[in-house]
Amino acid sequence: MRLIVAIRNILAFLDEVYLLLPLTSLAMLILLSPLAMAQTGFSGLRGNITDQSGAAIAGAQIVLTEPATGVQVRDALSDRQGSFEFPNLKPGTYRVKFEMTGFKAFIADNIVLDAGQTRRLDITLAVGNVQETVEAHAGAATINTEGATLEETGLADL
Repeated sequence: MRLIVAIRNILAFLDEVYLLLPLTSLAMLILLSPLAMAQTGFSGLRGNITDQSGAAIAGAQIVLTEPATGVQVRDALSDRQGSFEFPNLKPGTYRVKFEMTGFKAFIADNIVLDAGQTRRLDITLAVGNVQETVEAHAGAATINTEGATLEETGLADL
């Protein structure tokens, strides 16, 4: 008799667990959905750094700044292939500075990053002193997404 009561209690408990399982899953889905949607609101910036012969420049320092606040958002070094990437950036306007010993510094201003989009910025550094700067002022139309480069138009030696 005790065994039958114990089995009934276990079955009643399992009925409650199985009843709660779909409700728990539904609650988690509702709670986590905004987080998944929020991640699509970020943007990114990636590219390659080469010299004038087209060779990759490894170890170049890249500094990403938000001009509106003057805050340095991120910094990185280019990898062995001259590549860099800044994922998960909030949409907005940025300034990117590239520096490497033996080359002129390069500054790209007014880089517009839109939500859910990764922009590509391929840079060619000119041989020279790092105190010399090449500056480019660009907007959303100048830097295309994936597969384009920053054109030489509008560049000025400072």
